[in-house]
Amino acid sequence: IRGGGLPPPQKLFYDTGAIAIAWAINKSGNTSKDFWTSKTEGTGFWNTIVPYDRYDYQKDGPDACPDGMGWKRAFCNFTGHGSMNAFYSEFDTWARTATEADVLAILESDTDVETMTATKFDVTSDDHLKDAKIFKPCSALPSPSPSHAHSLSMLSALIIAVLCFSL
Repeated sequence: IRGGGLPPPQKLFYDTGAIAIAWAINKSGNTSKDFWTSKTEGTGFWNTIVPYDRYDYQKDGPDACPDGMGWKRAFCNFTGHGSMNAFYSEFDTWARTATEADVLAILESDTDVETMTATKFDVTSDDHLKDAKIFKPCSALPSPSPSHAHSLSMLSALIIAVLCFSL
């Protein structure tokens, strides 16, 4: 797999991470929309993460989260793997022999993506925001604290990095 966009070796990590996520979505039988938006454990990932309470956002990396907790639990529930090592092992086996055609085969079609994005995101559905009664689309939302927003950004980048560095 050849990486692009960043200097070596980082470009390979990010590109492989994107492929690993696409592979996980394909393997799960769910969609990328489910991955990012569903709050149902086993159907979604991002919104099913229960933060690991011993995680120190100032000092820890995503690897500080043990299997069965936090993002690792949500990811394994999404993919159906018993552990991150099981995911890494199966993905690594596939990736070592994957051709360009194999990578293209795991991607959602343009038509599927267009269909998923053609409708507005329904924040009132039970699967996406069970506490939607507090949602006020016309009122200004408070800005997250800079450290919280930075932590969330870092966590997203680190999840991809952990997936890649573990290969």
